Amino acid sequence: MGASASRSRPKPTISVLNDEMLQEVFSHLPIVERQTLVPLVCKPRLTVLEVTVSEETSNAPFPQNVVHLKHLQRLLLYGAVHLGPVPDGIWQLCDLKMLDMQSRPMLWWGGEPEDAEDDLVLPDSRCYMQHLENLTVNGQSLQAFPRLEATMGLQTLDLSTNQLTTLPDDLDRLPHVTKLTLSLNKLTELPGSLGGMEGLEELKLGDNQMTTLPAGMGQLSALTALSVERNCLTEVPSSITHMTNLEDLYMRSLRLEAMPAFIGGLTALCSLDMAGNAIQSLPDSLSSLVHLVELDCMDNKLTELPAGIGRLTALRKLSLPHNALRMLPTGFGLLSSLVALDISHNELAAFPASFSLLTQLQTLNLGFNRSMQLHCQELHLPSLESLDVSCCSLKSVPDWVAGLTCLKKLTLQVNFLTALPEGPYLRLAGPLSELCVIQNPFLEFPRVVRHASNLYRLNMSGCKRLLLFKEDESMILNHMPSLRHLDLWGVDMWELSRPGKAAQLAALEQWAGRPLGNLPALISALNQRCDADRQACWEQNGQDFSFNDDKFMIDGQALQIISGSLHYNRIHPTYWQDRLARARSMGLNAIQTYVPWNLHEPYMGEYRWSGFADLEGFLRIAQETGLLVILRPGPYICAEMDWGGLPSWLASSAIAGGRSMKLRSSDPVYLAHVDRWWSVLLPKMAQYMYYNGGPIVMVQVENEYGFFGPDPDYIRHLAALAKSALGDEAVIFTTDPPSIIANGTLAGDQVYSVVDFPPGTNVSWAFQAQASFNPKGQSPPYCSEFYTGWLTHWGEKMANTSAEALISTFKEILAFGNNSGSVDFYMAHGGTSWGFQSGGGMSGSTYRPQLTSYDYDAPISEAGDVGQPGIGGPNKFEMIRGAIEEHTGVEPPPRLPPPRIAGLGTVSLQDSASLLAALPTLYAGDGICGTHPINMEDLGQRHGVTVYRTWLPAGLLRESAVLDLAAPVHDYAHVLLNGKVGQVQLDIVVHAMGRDSTASFFDNKGLVAPDVRINGMVHTGWRLFPLELDIPGDLQPGDDGPVFVRGSVHVGAGLLEGHEHPPDTFIDLTGWGKGLAWINDFNLGWYWPSIGPQMTHYIPGPVLREGANEVVLLEFERLPKGQQVTFTVRPNFSGPEGKIHATHGITAAPDMQEHL
Repeated sequence: MGASASRSRPKPTISVLNDEMLQEVFSHLPIVERQTLVPLVCKPRLTVLEVTVSEETSNAPFPQNVVHLKHLQRLLLYGAVHLGPVPDGIWQLCDLKMLDMQSRPMLWWGGEPEDAEDDLVLPDSRCYMQHLENLTVNGQSLQAFPRLEATMGLQTLDLSTNQLTTLPDDLDRLPHVTKLTLSLNKLTELPGSLGGMEGLEELKLGDNQMTTLPAGMGQLSALTALSVERNCLTEVPSSITHMTNLEDLYMRSLRLEAMPAFIGGLTALCSLDMAGNAIQSLPDSLSSLVHLVELDCMDNKLTELPAGIGRLTALRKLSLPHNALRMLPTGFGLLSSLVALDISHNELAAFPASFSLLTQLQTLNLGFNRSMQLHCQELHLPSLESLDVSCCSLKSVPDWVAGLTCLKKLTLQVNFLTALPEGPYLRLAGPLSELCVIQNPFLEFPRVVRHASNLYRLNMSGCKRLLLFKEDESMILNHMPSLRHLDLWGVDMWELSRPGKAAQLAALEQWAGRPLGNLPALISALNQRCDADRQACWEQNGQDFSFNDDKFMIDGQALQIISGSLHYNRIHPTYWQDRLARARSMGLNAIQTYVPWNLHEPYMGEYRWSGFADLEGFLRIAQETGLLVILRPGPYICAEMDWGGLPSWLASSAIAGGRSMKLRSSDPVYLAHVDRWWSVLLPKMAQYMYYNGGPIVMVQVENEYGFFGPDPDYIRHLAALAKSALGDEAVIFTTDPPSIIANGTLAGDQVYSVVDFPPGTNVSWAFQAQASFNPKGQSPPYCSEFYTGWLTHWGEKMANTSAEALISTFKEILAFGNNSGSVDFYMAHGGTSWGFQSGGGMSGSTYRPQLTSYDYDAPISEAGDVGQPGIGGPNKFEMIRGAIEEHTGVEPPPRLPPPRIAGLGTVSLQDSASLLAALPTLYAGDGICGTHPINMEDLGQRHGVTVYRTWLPAGLLRESAVLDLAAPVHDYAHVLLNGKVGQVQLDIVVHAMGRDSTASFFDNKGLVAPDVRINGMVHTGWRLFPLELDIPGDLQPGDDGPVFVRGSVHVGAGLLEGHEHPPDTFIDLTGWGKGLAWINDFNLGWYWPSIGPQMTHYIPGPVLREGANEVVLLEFERLPKGQQVTFTVRPNFSGPEGKIHATHGITAAPDMQEHL
């Protein structure tokens, strides 16, 4: 992940394409700089002009000379991030029919663009542009709606992805506009004049901040499509019933608690999307929508459906997952046109008798209805092609399934099946092409697959009791000529490594010689389990990873890497296999991970390799899952981690030579610590290199050093150190943005230089920059960080980035160089920065700590599900999966079922103890004596809270006194006085949040200046209490300053039935101020809901237990009334009271004074 320091941007270039007279794009003019479009003046009869900016990270000027092209009919300006100023003479182009100014949405390298103050302004249309039909200003910095008085012929107006906060009151001056798009702005309300746009047919208002809709919208009687998704609406006006021509209504992810009854008046409606609200029931009037074809009510709170729903006879697609439905109405089977039905994740127990009337049904998802009595039903669904009965507590497959003679896809994952016998299922086997039985206790291969001659994909992942292969079961594979994908991760492979099983192993190897998904990885896993001469086995296989003709080569075959970043330290170890399998099911063939130095060596010379630090265990699971690994051991990694992964002890004065040591450099003092750390780490990694039989194909040194360098000796030293430990065959690489790659890498063959960039980047330019630093033919184009989202600081709006731009640029990467471009999605799954892992940064003089959640708006969410929960936007997982399948022509492994997440109710935290009262429990002894305050690092403290205690003469405070700390507190402080006769106890309680993630300076924590003055005099004589607070300890009553509160949440036995641990949950801390949270002594990290945006914290199920679970908060700001917390099923990143606050930080003043 890139540092957030200021980035310099090269000047843009503009390439101009034009046509002569009536010909469209006719020839290329030479590439020109800035506004030197002189050749345009020589082509006055030009009718079509396209201008494309070739460097997206730059602001581009509007080509001023276009005002001389009097015959211009179409002007298209593509690829620019910001344009301006637009010349007044633009409206003098009287023949212009289309003006299109679009940029590809992209992520800036951190914060807002440096030139964001140069907002785009469109001049008023003072002249007569009566022929203009289409005006698009998309992805710019437009903050004011243009006045378009003379453009009476305007039909399409697109101002999406701008900065609009208001609209003018005279929109009725645009009566001929039929399509208006205002999505992705900052609109909070709409003017009443919108109702005067009587010709409007399509209106898109999604992704704004509106809380209400004007009643006058009902006047838009010609409207056929209305989109208001992802706003803050709690209700819709009844006047929309006047939109009698409305066919498509999108109201996803609002805040509706009820679907209004008047919705039934929209009788022309064909598509209705109400997903992601809090709707508890549907009105009876819904049955009046006789033309409705699609209805999506997923992720609401529905407990029942209206009795008359069967009258929706045109309905073809009905989506109702993630509700609380307990039964379906009697007339449900009257939905005679229904083709696709999803009622998964409900509480259904049975179907109505009419269900078998759904004779047109082709896709049925019943998964995760744990009370469903499928064996007590008899269903006849003659057209059914896909059936999902995951997690329905099945011990055998219902008999009626055998009668589904058209069934092509059957999903039975997470049940209690031990066999799938031939018998009645022979009829089923014929047409079956996909069978998924993930996580069932199978004891043998499903015999029915012998007869599945069309079976293309078989997934038995997680069937841990299955022994491969007993007797002659390997011969079963010969009965499946169409099989191309067999997934068996998590299956016990030991049976094949036993004596006497050589024949089965040989048969499987021979069969796996065909291109069958992850079978080569399976064979590798099998061979690795063999005790005899494992190394010779690998050498015989000839495993090799190298470059040839600007392509990755693996075992002699070209490889296109499509990887995703996951950080093992941000995932509970119990879930490593799950998250890696989800990445695999998205279509990835590799994963990328950092190695945080501060995780493995928290104290100098003390190493940790277990639990969250079990790197070798993580690598083994990745290999078993069929994933290659790209390792990034730093020593600096960024990753939005505390001090970029460097250990805090490196900042102590004694180790850093009075902090004269130069970080991230060839300084011998710094390199001595790096050499010692890598001498422990890299030998462990050598056995996991690909050519030694492991999954690691590449190793990165440093991280985006271009922002910090140059220091070629430093990079050269790291590369040589890595080669020495890992072998000369090791591929060692560096990563930098294209514009600063020269500062961060070495030209030639000393390292493999790669680039990283966000969506919207000019892919060709980026990979050309990469190639210029690598030998010819040795530069496989590789974007090692392609951002699926972005980081978020406390007090900011949660990152929510464009999925469309992501996919568009992703496809360009894959297609680059004749389909040789490779990519890593940063992040595929972000996870959680539990404890004190989160970093921080400086924006000017403002300190900005980062969230505990590292969800990152990634395709796989913090809790492991998909669809951007709590954030909103398109489902990035499905879009990426689809793009990969489209590109490779191979369907990825089946999707895993959603993670188990449960609400545990609301509990009160009434037990309390002040931090100072708990001090004897938290710190053994009377503290560390010091003449002056000492910072955390010099105290040997990594993180947490430091209490600085001293005593003052009582007389000193008879009048006002001034406390001068001489330097800013790092990071936040509470000053507490406890007056007693004769003396006063002064406590300065300092809590530290994340160190600067760029590691560009010594970000010491605590009181960082030794000379604390009171009334101008240096005060000496202090007691120091460094509290790392990894666990809260026992609590004692008290009420001074920051306070601990404690309570208990109950987990019922029913939540563990059939599972090894309870489900996940989220703790909602809305109403609390700021502090730290623990559950069962597991440190959940910092919470700060008083400024947001993170209001909930993810709790993985493995840290919970049946019965009572202790909850402890250390609150620094305020105790809410009732002192309650709620355990919920959904994340909330909307900020306090649903409002996103402006960026919050601590301004570093020249000094800090507190009046006592």
